[in-house]
Amino acid sequence: MILEEVIEVERARVKALVDDNIIPKSDGEKILSCLEELKKEPRKLLEYGEAEDVFEAIELYLQDRIGSVASWFSLGRSRNDHIAATLRLKTKKYIARIMILLIKLRRTLIEKAKIYASTLFPAYTHTREAQPITFGHYLLSIDEELEDHLTLLEKTFEIVDVMPLGAGAVGGTTVNLDRDKIARELGFARHSRNTLYMVSSRGFLILPLGIVTSLLAFLSRITQDLIILSMSRYGIIKIPNKHTATSSIMPHKVNPVTLEILRARVGESLGLFTSILDIYRATPSGYNLDFQEINRISWRIFDNTVEGLTILHDLFSNIEIDEKRSEEISRDPELLTADLAEILSIEKRIPHREAHRIIASKIREKGSKCLLEEYPQLKDSMSFLEKKRFRGSPNPEEVKKFADEKEARLREYEERLSELLKLAGTDKG
Repeated sequence: MILEEVIEVERARVKALVDDNIIPKSDGEKILSCLEELKKEPRKLLEYGEAEDVFEAIELYLQDRIGSVASWFSLGRSRNDHIAATLRLKTKKYIARIMILLIKLRRTLIEKAKIYASTLFPAYTHTREAQPITFGHYLLSIDEELEDHLTLLEKTFEIVDVMPLGAGAVGGTTVNLDRDKIARELGFARHSRNTLYMVSSRGFLILPLGIVTSLLAFLSRITQDLIILSMSRYGIIKIPNKHTATSSIMPHKVNPVTLEILRARVGESLGLFTSILDIYRATPSGYNLDFQEINRISWRIFDNTVEGLTILHDLFSNIEIDEKRSEEISRDPELLTADLAEILSIEKRIPHREAHRIIASKIREKGSKCLLEEYPQLKDSMSFLEKKRFRGSPNPEEVKKFADEKEARLREYEERLSELLKLAGTDKG
C-alpha cells in the first residue's frame, strides 16, 4: 500500500500552493486540514470503492468533507507526476531500510569473522572439498558481496532521490510551483529533470529492484551453503533451533525451514522481476496504465529482500560451528595438494606442471594418505595458510587485519549513510 506516501505528496504540494497564494488561503487550509485527518487514518480512502484509484478517492473524500472548495485540489497536478513522486518516495524508504539491514548483517559477519579467524574450514569448488580456509575467511567472503550491493544501492538512491512534481501529465504545468520547497518538504535531494522522463520512466524503480534481485540471488546461494553444510554427512554448521522445525513423522529429522522459505521467496522474486521487465519493455514512451501492475509486484520483491536479510542476520547472530568436524575435514591432505605442488615447484626448481604431475601420480598409485609419509608438513593445514601473507588471504592474521579494516570502513559508511538518510528524510524509518 502507498496511501501514506500519496497523502504526504499531496499535502506538500497543496501547502506550497497555499504559501505562495496560488490558491486562496482559507480554502487551502481546509484542504490541508482534511489531508491531516487522512494522514492519521489513511484507510478511510478504502471506503471509496467506486474510485478509479487512490487519487480520485482523495478528491471524493475532500468533496464529501468540504464541498466545492475541494475543486482547488487538482490545480497544477496530474496523477502521472503524483504517482511518480509517490513511487520514488516509497522506493527511497525501501532502499534505506534495506541498506540499514545490510549494515546490520555485515556488522555481525565481521564480528563473527574475528572470532573464527583461526578456525579451519573447508572451501569448495564444484561441491567438492577444495582447499582449507578459515570460517572467518568464509564469513568475510559473504561480507564482500554484501558490500558490493550496498555500494550499488547507495549510488542508485541518488537516482531515485528526485522530486517529479510539476512534470504534470507529460509536458509540465503552467502553475508556478515552488519545486525547491516541495522537494525539501518531502525530503528529496533535488527536483525536476525532463518532464517526459519524470512521468514516463520507471527506471528509478527497476534499477534498485535489479540490485536487490541480484542480492536475493546471492542470499539464496548462502542458504544453499548453510543447508548443505548442516546436513549430517557434513555436520559443520548447526542452524539455530528457531530456524528449524521437526519432521511430522521422522523423530530424528530437523528441517531448515526458514532457509527453505527464503530460498523459495528468492525464486518468486526472480520471476516477478522478469515480469516487471517484460511489462516495461512493451510500453511506449509516456505514462501507461501497465505501470500500475509493476507497482504491486515491486513491493513484493522489496518485502522479500527485507525478510531475507532479517532472517540471515538473526541466523548468523546465533549460528554455531562444529570446530572439531570442520577441522577434521580441513586437515585432509588432499586439500593441500595444490599448495604442495607450488611449494615443490619453487623449492625443487622444477616446472609447476611437472610438480603437479608427480603429486597426482602418487595419489593415483597409493592414495592421498601416502603423501603424509613423504610430505609430513601436510599434517599441519594451518602452516600452509600462514604462508599466504597477503591482504584478503585465509591466513588467520590477514583475516583479522582485513576484518578490522572492513569494520573501520563500515563505521565510515554508517556515518555517510546517516547523513544521506537525513538529507533524504528517511532516517526515521
